[in-house]
Amino acid sequence: MKEVMSCLTLPSPPGLFFRFDPRVFCNTCLIRRPLRSKHCSMCDRCVARFDHHCPWVGNCVGLRNHKHFLGYLVTLSAMVSFVFYGCYVVFRDGCRLSAAGEGSLMSTAREFSQCSPWVAFATLYGGLNAFWVGCLAVCQAYQIFWLAMTTNERMNSGRWAGRTDNFFITVIFECWCCL
Repeated sequence: MKEVMSCLTLPSPPGLFFRFDPRVFCNTCLIRRPLRSKHCSMCDRCVARFDHHCPWVGNCVGLRNHKHFLGYLVTLSAMVSFVFYGCYVVFRDGCRLSAAGEGSLMSTAREFSQCSPWVAFATLYGGLNAFWVGCLAVCQAYQIFWLAMTTNERMNSGRWAGRTDNFFITVIFECWCCL
């Protein structure tokens, strides 16, 4: 109780009993904010160590579920690799390439799409998903293990003065994560 009263009785302008400090209390929830927290407008609650609001899971990613979100990304990447393996087995066993089709990538892709259009579509769709899910997983792992920052803190890091990083590695991963 003394801690709450000390926050409420911060120095205030003359004539006011106390000043509401937005660094300590959330303006929307009117509760004491956890460290590194942010109020999510979509969930309408304060989230401790707020990373981002994820539309895939329909929830905020923060302190208590960040490891589960990273596990979700790794599992999703593994699932896409199983889809690729399945497509490879279907093309290897079910499609026979003609002698004229060997050589160029476009002619081979055309023969595969004529042999099994849905499997060719699954391969293409899986490739696109593997690329951006893999980029997101690498970017999240980079932020967690290398920078020790959340996505929200990283996006707002330009507001903070005096922040230093290893420039070369930061530029490489910034370019990789923005793909």
